[in-house]
Amino acid sequence: MPPEKRWRPAVTAPGSGEAAVEDWKNHPRLQKHVRRFLDSSDPGRVLSRYSAQAQNLDQEKLLRIAVHVGAWVALLPVEQAAVSSCGEDDVSRPSPVQLLAQILHLRGRAKITDWLQGVLHLVARRLQDVRRNVQGQAAAPWIELRRSMPKAIWRDLRTQRPAIPPTCSKPKEKPEPADPVKCLKRKPPPEQSEPAGARVAVEVESDMFPQSGGPAFEVVLASDFHLKISELGNEKAVRRFYHDEAAFSKANFDERSLQLDALEARLVKAVASESWDKVCSLIREAAAALAAPRQKAALEEAAAPMPEDAQELLQANLQSKLRKLVCKGLGYVDLSDAGTASQLEPALSFMKLLIERFKARGQLEEARAAKQWLRLQGILTGEAKTETDANLENSLTEASRRKEGTLRTTKGGVYTPGQKIQDNALVRNTGRDVVLTCNKCGVELRSSWVFDYRGKLQTLVPTNGHTACRDKYISVTGIPLVRDTLLDICPHNTRLSICVKCGGNSICIHKKQRFQCQLCKAAATTQSEVNLDSSQPEGRVKRRSVLKTTKGGVYTPGQKIQDNPLVRNTGHDVLLICNKCGVELRSSWVFDCRGKVQTLVPNNGHGACGGKYVSVTGIPLFRDSSGMLDICPHESRRSTCVKCGGSEICIHKKRKYDCMLCKAAGYKKRTRRQHGQFAE
Repeated sequence: MPPEKRWRPAVTAPGSGEAAVEDWKNHPRLQKHVRRFLDSSDPGRVLSRYSAQAQNLDQEKLLRIAVHVGAWVALLPVEQAAVSSCGEDDVSRPSPVQLLAQILHLRGRAKITDWLQGVLHLVARRLQDVRRNVQGQAAAPWIELRRSMPKAIWRDLRTQRPAIPPTCSKPKEKPEPADPVKCLKRKPPPEQSEPAGARVAVEVESDMFPQSGGPAFEVVLASDFHLKISELGNEKAVRRFYHDEAAFSKANFDERSLQLDALEARLVKAVASESWDKVCSLIREAAAALAAPRQKAALEEAAAPMPEDAQELLQANLQSKLRKLVCKGLGYVDLSDAGTASQLEPALSFMKLLIERFKARGQLEEARAAKQWLRLQGILTGEAKTETDANLENSLTEASRRKEGTLRTTKGGVYTPGQKIQDNALVRNTGRDVVLTCNKCGVELRSSWVFDYRGKLQTLVPTNGHTACRDKYISVTGIPLVRDTLLDICPHNTRLSICVKCGGNSICIHKKQRFQCQLCKAAATTQSEVNLDSSQPEGRVKRRSVLKTTKGGVYTPGQKIQDNPLVRNTGHDVLLICNKCGVELRSSWVFDCRGKVQTLVPNNGHGACGGKYVSVTGIPLFRDSSGMLDICPHESRRSTCVKCGGSEICIHKKRKYDCMLCKAAGYKKRTRRQHGQFAE
């Protein structure tokens, strides 16, 4: 077909503004697009051709093929619209949902046509149905399509105005520019539950304020709202922020988890590529999903049982991850720069308002996840180090206050080692700060001190980590770190404490490191037996009965084993040794079963080193497990005796771990549940 005839002239879209959604679904042209796709011999090849053409078409033709693909997504069955004909691994043949998301991304800021507006209205309704019925990994392509949809389509749905455009012959009248304040006053329909984030962003009138406080409280809230409105200013930014919040609040649990994972991955990629505009965009998107801080006391009071979905969200800890993500993102940008701050609006004003509203009712230290909120407050006010550390220091317990000396080394968010460490010949200050973050709360610390040892530079960090939350500091860029207590190097180029030539304090009399010397471990076990017998109160040590059986290097079984009719004392000691450390043990107790005499040994072996006892002369040995020594009248172990119905025999008269029928019925799973290895 000649190129000039390949694209037909555009056809006018349905012209009645009162047309129903069913008119669009039953429109002959849309039905023809779907019918041609279904009748094609290879739908995957059609998708591949459309995907290749989309990369090279101009905006007008790109919007026309978007109508074709949108009709497939809106009118095909859900399963057929989301599944590629060649599987998920073949990216050259995407599914209709993935192809439409790709085309909408390529659209950029091009104005959508009347046909595309009507088709995308049908797609938006399909997305609403999918959100309720499709969950898990199958929802991932639909979530990506939701992100690529034009925001005007969602505004039409929220205001209950079907996106049925007028005729193409009459140009659309541009709406008058709305006042920024008016766009904040709009709220969603009453039947949709809206979280705290949306209410703060859109409620302005005084009758919308919460009635939990007195008149003074309402005055504070009113001033906060008016302050926020004056700071927002940009209507487009406010609408984008509201759209991000609505997308998160309307998503189910699985969709929110996927969105959060995607945000974290996109932030890492944006920081790696130094795309700071994308970092600001991701911060705004994450801040829109934040919920207001809550009082601790409110959770401690008796209340009605939480719904299952609320418990699921609480367990997932999504809000904590969001706060950590926001703090991490804000740590990469300079809020003192006016241009950066303007790009982050209205997210900055929104987060400040959340904090101020809570502080009108009480101290921020009394909120749930107070450390994260204090950290966020410090970043927003430009005092991320000093104010946050001061609040955290005030909340430390008396035991933590004893570590005040370690807090001095991190004063002001800059690590400064003690004078003794600075005098170390291998420690020097490079003058170039390395950014460290707490692995738990995200507090930043900068260190320019390095330890130069054997040609390897390692940045110094406090050995106790972040004392407020008791977690370690990690490097943002992956630079190797070393704790500031492992710096004492001897003339033999080894740590002084483990140097054999210098006789370090970790070296034993056998010229080995104490924690690796088997002789020292055996001696320590013997000494612990003496201390246990003389000074330890009864019941303090769990292994006391085990130590008694090998006291003095002679094996003596427990009373229950001695009462066994098949166990007796021959009076002739058999020499045993530990196969790991060589400690000796003598045993004269035997187990006589079926005419075979076997010397008894401790079931747990040598407790000090974990080795097992072996015979020097090759005499057969038998462990003193009570279950192994319990012999039934049929001369078999009672637990495995079929006639006695032992504990290891199933209903099929077989051993449970050998019975295929029991395995198929989930015997192993039931056994783990009975032993409490996981909760039901």
